[in-house]
Amino acid sequence: MENEKARVCFEDHAFRRVSAAYFNHYVHGFPHPDRVMEEHDLIYMCEGEWEIWLPGGPVMLRRDQVLILPARVHHYGKKACPDHTKTMFLHVSAAGDRFLTPEPSGREAPAREERNKGEIALRLLTDCRDAGNVRALFERVTAEFASGHDYRESRISALLQLLLTELYAAQNQNPGEAADGLVETVTRIIREDPGHFHTVQELAGLLYVSPRTVSGRFKKRTGVTLHQYELDMKLRSAAAFIREYPDVKLYEVAKNFGFYDEFHFSRAFSGKFSIPPAAYRRRKKEGSAP
Repeated sequence: MENEKARVCFEDHAFRRVSAAYFNHYVHGFPHPDRVMEEHDLIYMCEGEWEIWLPGGPVMLRRDQVLILPARVHHYGKKACPDHTKTMFLHVSAAGDRFLTPEPSGREAPAREERNKGEIALRLLTDCRDAGNVRALFERVTAEFASGHDYRESRISALLQLLLTELYAAQNQNPGEAADGLVETVTRIIREDPGHFHTVQELAGLLYVSPRTVSGRFKKRTGVTLHQYELDMKLRSAAAFIREYPDVKLYEVAKNFGFYDEFHFSRAFSGKFSIPPAAYRRRKKEGSAP
């Protein structure tokens, strides 16, 4: 259907305002309003389903899906949603966004490389069952909208930017790349304790699963072993630390990032960046380090 090929190209990093952000509970179902808005209407379906019509035909919005009803585009409902349908919705300013539909020849909306730089191109419907951050961001926007926080509009705009990028990630993940809570927990533990090298056995004990489960799921999700992932993260962090603090002794850098000693650190650093950390530091002081 045409709606499956339509795209909303959101202006990246635009300041966005929200005029409404609420949870709705429809005790008795009714059709979606017949209207054209000057804002985008973003709907998260919490419970139930809803058929909504756009120029390209109907779209069925189901549980844990997000539907974008673009600004200045006619949309309406013909059938009532089921009783006790629950949604979250955001009415979001349109900035310099564009709504792209298939050309009469049937050619799809422009491919990714043909779109303007500085835009986030999204299909109208997104399945968010494996994208828990999307629901959490809808909830945070509604909470901010109801708050009296200082800089509330700025906070909401920042959350909306993050929401758009999370929707893009959900639409463009590779098959089998759905979020894995266990892997996300492992990467969080690694990030939050940079001064320690974690073993598979240690992480398995923390998560009450077998070492085989940890290593297998981590490799499947990331494409690298847990040790390779952690080592790469530590070395990239250490390089940034050297750039930021070029006068710190290298043995201190090694300790900060969990290496046994300066020799162990230097050998690993050279293997990744093809330059010893001492030479890397000299380049930084001379202003030529990447």
